Amino acid sequence: CGCRFMALKGNDGKPLSDNFLRDIIMNFMIAGRDTTANAMSWACYRLAIHPEVTQKVGPGLRGCVRCVLCG
Repeated sequence: CGCRFMALKGNDGKPLSDNFLRDIIMNFMIAGRDTTANAMSWACYRLAIHPEVTQKVGPGLRGCVRCVLCG
């Protein structure tokens, strides 16, 4: 819950600024996006270098996502 962050105080005992809280939330959002993008990139790379695996998982992927490797 974001309320937990709003209750935090800095080293000086004062509440954290709105800008600082915004930056924390942005870090969570960006980190989530980057890790998903990295996982997708890694999976596509591994499928590209192992066409025999792509042939096996291709039918399942076609039902879930549009993959440039599988058509």
